Amino acid sequence: MAPSPGLAPTPWPAPMALTEQAAVVDDVTGELVGWCLPATPDGAPHDVREGVTVRRLAVLHGHCPACGAALVWGSRRERRRAAAGGRAPAGVPHVPHRPTCPGHDQVIDAAIARWHAAGGAP
Repeated sequence: MAPSPGLAPTPWPAPMALTEQAAVVDDVTGELVGWCLPATPDGAPHDVREGVTVRRLAVLHGHCPACGAALVWGSRRERRRAAAGGRAPAGVPHVPHRPTCPGHDQVIDAAIARWHAAGGAP
């Protein structure tokens, strides 16, 4: 199946930050095909591994196992409409983690910054 006009395919493998997540959506139907998620780094400190793992599980299961926040994303109908119009899928999938959750942006960013400061991050 050819990509929709105006939408360039993402080069693969695409480097991803530990906090990035991407949905793979069928260009024609708007149906979710899969997810591109970062691997949990083996050598990372516990708080980094926990944050990355919680974020992965939240997307895969539709809710966060640590704080219960639900995955927010456009419906299949909205994604199909966006694809038909040659636009990127409706909305960016995200989980609005609670401020104390290991998967919250500020919590995991701080954990990654501490890991970098200690000279352990790649």
